[in-house]
Amino acid sequence: MIKIIKATKTRLVYAISMIMFFAVLTGCDKEEVAPGGGIEKQPDIAQNGVLISTPEGLKNSENPFAQQIMGLFNSVNAVGDYMKLFRPPSGAVTFQSGINGASAWTWNAGNVQYWLVYYESGGKYIWKLDADQGSGREKFIYVEEAQDEKSGQADFYVPGQPAIHYTWNYDDDGNLNCEITYKGPEGNIKVDAVVNQDGSGSMEYYLNNELFLAAQWNKDGSGTWTIYTDSGTFTGQWSS
Repeated sequence: MIKIIKATKTRLVYAISMIMFFAVLTGCDKEEVAPGGGIEKQPDIAQNGVLISTPEGLKNSENPFAQQIMGLFNSVNAVGDYMKLFRPPSGAVTFQSGINGASAWTWNAGNVQYWLVYYESGGKYIWKLDADQGSGREKFIYVEEAQDEKSGQADFYVPGQPAIHYTWNYDDDGNLNCEITYKGPEGNIKVDAVVNQDGSGSMEYYLNNELFLAAQWNKDGSGTWTIYTDSGTFTGQWSS
């Protein structure tokens, strides 16, 4: 069992590090700053920086597998944390973007300069965030959201190419369905998640198109996990 835990942990840490690559791009330069106003509309997923709320019972579990699943929740929510950058800080300076009807701001945070452009087009809200992290201005995050606020997509970039793609939509009952994909030289990752109105939900994690981890949780915060390895399938649960 110890060998299985170690092998599983190695694979999961490798995968989480791929999802969280963009944290390295800005490091400590992503600082908390007071919003400066000027842009009232924020992407739905940027409201609190959390994409998928972590079940309370999972937070208190000491099971090593459950702790690894907790790390997966944290890595997914790191994407939402960066969406907070779509609120210009106090001191941000407006500039002309060249897009008709757009609003645009630029500011510095540590060693990084940001350019944010917001506009509406084709029934969508659109946000474009560029960053200069030392090698010139490059694409950083692109988000578009339907004006009925029921669906949208986001792309996170490493210099010159898209690396993380996130899509979300709400069904007629208000349940959230979302998917995160990462395509890199080391392998491909996909995370599918459903978060229901009552607080229950599920998440499936694929590594190179193979199901590796699945979790389901109830509205009271309890849940179960399943991990698929070459040595077999392992399941467990956490309480509320």
